[in-house]
Amino acid sequence: MPDSHTESPSVGIRMRSRAGRWTVLTAELGSGMALLNVMMVSIAVPHFGADLHAGMAEVQWSVSVYMLMLATLSAIGGALGDRYGLRRTFMAGITLFLGASLFCGFSTDMVMLVIGRGLQGCGASLVIPCSLAVLRQLIDPVDQSRAIGLWYALGGVLSAIGPSVGGWLIELGGWRWIFFANVPVAVAALAVAWLRLPLTATHKAHRFDWTGTCLLVAALGSLTYAAISAPASGITAAPVLLCLSVGLCALLAFLRYERRPAEPLVPLPLMRSRIFAAACVVVACMCAAQTVVPMFVLLQLQSVAGYAPAVAGAALIPTSLLILLLSPVSAALLSRIGPRLTVGSAALLGVAGVLLLARIGSHAFYPLEVLPGVVLLGAGLALTFTPSMSIAVHAAPAHNAGIASGVVNTAQRAGGLLGVAAVPALAGLTGSRYLEPDRLGPAFETLMVLCGAVVAVGALVAYFAFPPRSAYEFSRK
Repeated sequence: MPDSHTESPSVGIRMRSRAGRWTVLTAELGSGMALLNVMMVSIAVPHFGADLHAGMAEVQWSVSVYMLMLATLSAIGGALGDRYGLRRTFMAGITLFLGASLFCGFSTDMVMLVIGRGLQGCGASLVIPCSLAVLRQLIDPVDQSRAIGLWYALGGVLSAIGPSVGGWLIELGGWRWIFFANVPVAVAALAVAWLRLPLTATHKAHRFDWTGTCLLVAALGSLTYAAISAPASGITAAPVLLCLSVGLCALLAFLRYERRPAEPLVPLPLMRSRIFAAACVVVACMCAAQTVVPMFVLLQLQSVAGYAPAVAGAALIPTSLLILLLSPVSAALLSRIGPRLTVGSAALLGVAGVLLLARIGSHAFYPLEVLPGVVLLGAGLALTFTPSMSIAVHAAPAHNAGIASGVVNTAQRAGGLLGVAAVPALAGLTGSRYLEPDRLGPAFETLMVLCGAVVAVGALVAYFAFPPRSAYEFSRK
């Protein structure tokens, strides 16, 4: 039955109840599908890059355009969920993602693939914020931190097994099957959402900040183009300078304009909260590492270390196990020792993990050169993301849960987007060098050090901005 503006929503669902389990499963199916595909695409980079004769810039766009749509449209996706109902918006996003996946699978050149990936990002920008908002609006407040922890844990598992599944699909039928595999998952998510997801409150009066959205798309899109094009064209090239100027001007205009609308894309009361703003920064830094590091570790393992696609993908499985085990634990740590020590210390584990992964070279011995870094990175991600996202989401009132989760996802995806666009260029990976082991190897170490520095910034923000008291409680403002 479609959502109604007049029907009372179901709220206060306990996780142990049947309705609670179905609600969490529905949220996970949708967001997990989007996250799984991100990591499957990472391991397919050298395969579709060679098949479609793509340079590094084109490969970056196939990843970046997905992140761009997520980063710029997630807040609108959350607002649509608040206005039209989370179930309706959630199902619309899954349908769009399904169609875009088929489009990607049948691509005959990089232009088609990039367009399809952009459409996938549009669908994911509806699904991911709505899945988080479902937990915020429907699950009983007593269980919300646990529900968000489970949501991230299961999502992390799907993200981490993505390379292994993707490698297996590539060996079985080719890179196109990483997109065709989305179809049965999307159909299952649609069926479960239609039958089991409760209704949520809707808000007819909500107005969309289309001007703010356009300014943010222009800012991030232009800056991404400049970062990707600069290595090949030079930082002083006219197109690069033009895009850099447009991006910075659009970003300043966005920040200035957001003070005017009654219902802005990024509500100023949220951004005035030091805790909320700091949580967004930490999430952005960690997402940059979570996006860039696996992508190039998988590339390094296949091109330089000589691992088969399925074996390279399996190398990251310990990360999924740690995320599954430690994400629920992070909620308990948050209440016992406080946000500062929980998030700051966990981020430092991530730094150590990234730096250890920089040792991967030719014929890398997995137990000594890969596993330690994978373990520390997984622990750092598991113990950082869940507390940070819980802090950010709980900073918003319940009726703005969609907008708040959209803003958090915007920060998260913006971090991944700018990481993919800028870090490879800073490491010297341009043109087709990513397909040449002799050139990829030396650049990989530099790339890992840069990613470690980004995660270190997140640790510093957590230490200086999050409260130290173990008695810290989320307030409902």
